[in-house]
Amino acid sequence: MSNISIRQVPASHGVQWIKRGLAIMMAQPLAVHGAFFFYLLSTLLLQQVPVLGGLLPALVAPALVAGVMTVIRSAALQTTPSAGQLVIGFRDPAARTQLLLGGVLYLIGFFIAMLASTLGDGGMLFGGAILGKPIDASPQNINALTLAQFIALAALMPTVFAFWFAPQFMAWHAMGFAKACFFSFFGCVRNFGAIIVMFGSFLIILLIGALVVSLFAMIFGSEGIATVMMVPIGLFCLVLVFCTFHASYEDVVVIAAPEPALSENMNDPTP
Repeated sequence: MSNISIRQVPASHGVQWIKRGLAIMMAQPLAVHGAFFFYLLSTLLLQQVPVLGGLLPALVAPALVAGVMTVIRSAALQTTPSAGQLVIGFRDPAARTQLLLGGVLYLIGFFIAMLASTLGDGGMLFGGAILGKPIDASPQNINALTLAQFIALAALMPTVFAFWFAPQFMAWHAMGFAKACFFSFFGCVRNFGAIIVMFGSFLIILLIGALVVSLFAMIFGSEGIATVMMVPIGLFCLVLVFCTFHASYEDVVVIAAPEPALSENMNDPTP
């Protein structure tokens, strides 16, 4: 297993991550978008499984993310990605076990976040996300639901940090899920400023996209065109987020090759 260390970078690197993520996405656009749609389709299909459909997507999320990130890494290295990389998280038994254990931890973190959301809306969001109940988004409930979403997001952040780099650590470096989540969380805490700048930049991009779409809707006098345009913009941003995650991995995670054994150098005549 490689020696891994986490370095701290300036907050301004959050913008650089997005630029690097865009460059990665443009290097292999079909492969990167295909990997994302594989992730999306797999999640949608798992949701259709009776009884367990609400749990399976979160359980296998680390393994699916490991596959997507492996394709993105190939694009970043300017090598040709392969379809087999998408299932890297399921092929190796040791990695698969750790990724599934990570999925259990992710599921627990998601459950805790949804449970915390009940402080804001009395359980409406929890019922919709966990129990599959319809959510009453009537005007009188909007404020409560909005508060619940912010509470859930805040409560979910430790889990997000724990899994920012964890799937890559488990799939690429044979790291156990507990150590992988610890290193990932530690890396995010050390670079919290850059992460805030990154998400703030994404918010600006979305706002600009929304303004452009609204302008087109006003010009053509059709609200339908706004919906049609927002779908590809939203998908573009989601794919860019995945690529940006890898850019942050490149910038923050330092991989050092293990020192060679003494016996390997005993017959080396080089002084």
